[in-house]
Amino acid sequence: MVTLTDTQKQSVKFLLGNISRKMGCLLALEMGMGKTLCCVKTIQKLYRHDKERFGPFLVVAPPSVLSFWKDEFQKVNFEGTVCIYHREYT
Repeated sequence: MVTLTDTQKQSVKFLLGNISRKMGCLLALEMGMGKTLCCVKTIQKLYRHDKERFGPFLVVAPPSVLSFWKDEFQKVNFEGTVCIYHREYT
């Protein structure tokens, strides 16, 4: 079970609010503030609310943090499928 801080809860609310208004948004907090967890919790809430309407989701991230993203989905017991696609460029 993952518990969000007050700042993270506000961030999830911000993301969900913008999504419901069909607006884009940018979550730019300092390093270590839990942006990844906020995004994962937002995706989880959307997925639980309406799997057909919200999803699939695409997360674009540097290769160095891909496994971290997958771990965050596991921490929140995400019910959907998480797949990492990474290709080396030569």
